[in-house]
Amino acid sequence: MSNYTKITDFAAKDALLHGNPSKVVTGTGLGAEFDAIATAVATKVDVNGALGTPSSGVATNLTGIAAGLTAGNATNATNATNATNATNATNATNATNATNATNASQLGGVAASGYARSGANADITSMTALTAINRTGGTSIKGTNTNNNAAAGDVGEYIESTIAVGAAVSLTTGVVTNITSISLTAGDWDVSGVVIMDSGATTNVTRVMGGINSTSATVDITKGYYSHIHSGYVPGSGQFRGMPLNTSRFSLSGTTTIYLVALANFTVSTCTAYGTISARRVR
Repeated sequence: MSNYTKITDFAAKDALLHGNPSKVVTGTGLGAEFDAIATAVATKVDVNGALGTPSSGVATNLTGIAAGLTAGNATNATNATNATNATNATNATNATNATNATNASQLGGVAASGYARSGANADITSMTALTAINRTGGTSIKGTNTNNNAAAGDVGEYIESTIAVGAAVSLTTGVVTNITSISLTAGDWDVSGVVIMDSGATTNVTRVMGGINSTSATVDITKGYYSHIHSGYVPGSGQFRGMPLNTSRFSLSGTTTIYLVALANFTVSTCTAYGTISARRVR
């Protein structure tokens, strides 16, 4: 856009004497003057309607760079209200509804939606409490700090299954039998249990064994995963043997069934087993 500057001072020609060639007004001179006027008019902004009709959140026909801002590809920043002193905000694409982002200097390539902040860059005036802290590819570690149950997937989740004496499982001599089981989802678990053997008044028992295992009807002889008693006895009516099982680690990549198992070698009469298996999520 250019301003109009006179080429010829026509008023000065009135003071010149007749016969002075400079006193003559020529068509060429007038043409040059009118051309300069036309150029200036054509490159000026129209007063009425040139800026368009302002709309909420829409800047129409604005050109140039505001003082203090550096040029750079800030596109589609819709409804960015009161964003003051945002210096060198380069390539901030699609930053929608970034309200009251004050003094946000040199934000490069950040998409902010619905967040508010104030003060210097290092200041955070408030933060909404997180419902859980998650590790990528892992499980929630939120847990609980009262005497309720941790939610499924949280640290401290507890799972248990108990078979009472009235529902004791009948055993066949020399055969490993499932007493009960629990289903554990992916994670790291501490599993423990207890197996109780009960036999008839005349049953002659030579060996009993209890354990926990991820394989059905199988004793895992890994240290700590089973309890084993070698002794011959005829316990008599109402006698039993209890075998507490050490806490054992099960690190699982997917949902897995963990079994409480029992084995007895006996003759003459009957032998049954019951007990409890429990697990606590470590992580």
